[in-house]
Amino acid sequence: MRLKNKVALITGSSKGIGEAIALKFAEHGASVVINGRNLDDLKRVEEKIHQTDARVLVIPADVSKNIEVQDMISKTLAHFGKIDILVSNAGRMFFGTVEDVTEEDWDLALAVNLKSVFLCSKAIIPHMKKYKNGRIITMSSAGGKNPLTIAGTNYGVSKAGIIYLTKRMASDLGKYGITVNCIAPGPIETDMSRAFPPSALQSFCKNIPLGRIGQPEDVAKVALFLASDDADYVTGEVIDVNGGSYID
Repeated sequence: MRLKNKVALITGSSKGIGEAIALKFAEHGASVVINGRNLDDLKRVEEKIHQTDARVLVIPADVSKNIEVQDMISKTLAHFGKIDILVSNAGRMFFGTVEDVTEEDWDLALAVNLKSVFLCSKAIIPHMKKYKNGRIITMSSAGGKNPLTIAGTNYGVSKAGIIYLTKRMASDLGKYGITVNCIAPGPIETDMSRAFPPSALQSFCKNIPLGRIGQPEDVAKVALFLASDDADYVTGEVIDVNGGSYID
């Protein structure tokens, strides 16, 4: 029970990686707040969490909008009284070169993937500073580090921005006992990866040294480590979870 008596808020936890993290945290004793925009998906995850006997709160919200983020944080604090862990996982995939990407999709990628991390972190930091403790875990991507992936330019820029934001927050918040770390998954078997052109995904997976596409559970185990006391002295790091498909 590595997260006993902890409260964790996981954005984008109605499916995929976020769902796996929420379930993993619940299995290890955390009370979890699950977030997304599809209430039916959230209710499905809620039922799974109930089977672990963990406490769970469902909050549908668009985390690219500050008013909804503030409401989500307020509801969480009213319900549980504290937030120990934030996992900013909400995001979506985009494709296209600079020439292909529209202004609308550029703005959307930055709002959903990057602005959401900024808004959630900004809203939760005062609470964590008050208690001089906290874990913030962000979610970048191999596409934010390697321009030779099939992900879109706007997607890569948004995910690269998360890496800088993580490092800057880690530098600023360490003196308050708050750690900030980032996970950069490679291809993981989720709805997002299924949006890749099948031929491109198959070709990419052939070049993974560990010989398989990743599973949401692979990412969830790293998130559990970063959220636990085992990572007390780890901050400002970007941990790749990609089977060796990109090594730097």
